[in-house]
Amino acid sequence: MAVALGALAGLRQGEVRALEFRDIDLKQGIITVRWALSENQPVAPKSGDERVVPIGAPLAEVLTQAIRGKLPAARVVLNANGRTPSRQAVLSALKEVQKRHSLPPRSFHSLRHYFLSALVRGGANLEAVRELAGHSKLLTTQRYLHASGADLRDAVSRLPGNSKPLGN
Repeated sequence: MAVALGALAGLRQGEVRALEFRDIDLKQGIITVRWALSENQPVAPKSGDERVVPIGAPLAEVLTQAIRGKLPAARVVLNANGRTPSRQAVLSALKEVQKRHSLPPRSFHSLRHYFLSALVRGGANLEAVRELAGHSKLLTTQRYLHASGADLRDAVSRLPGNSKPLGN
């Protein structure tokens, strides 16, 4: 669940750990990011403001199953004992998923980078991406965006007279 919220909604680890079922509105298709956990204490999100993140279809499937029969004030991400996991426990679970699927080790924060880069790669407006990330400045958002080789080739193919660059 934590990985899905990081990769498919761009939530920071503290926001994932603080998320409650009442923050998820499947009918409207949104997650309201109200809090983050820092030292296991609720604090305002890093931006200082609440933000709304629309729920895409892949995340909606995961959340629909998770939300059944849960109390609104219950946290979404819990450990086997029904408690909010520590930062280290979330990171350990991520590392285990990466190992199980033969993926290179990455930080939890890299899920946010993936989310924001994928939005831009899909043609999303940069201002919308900035707002979804909860950044006050576009410059901050730009630090999260990573172009792949395919992105570079696609950019060059858009030059007038190019159908696609040589070497493809």
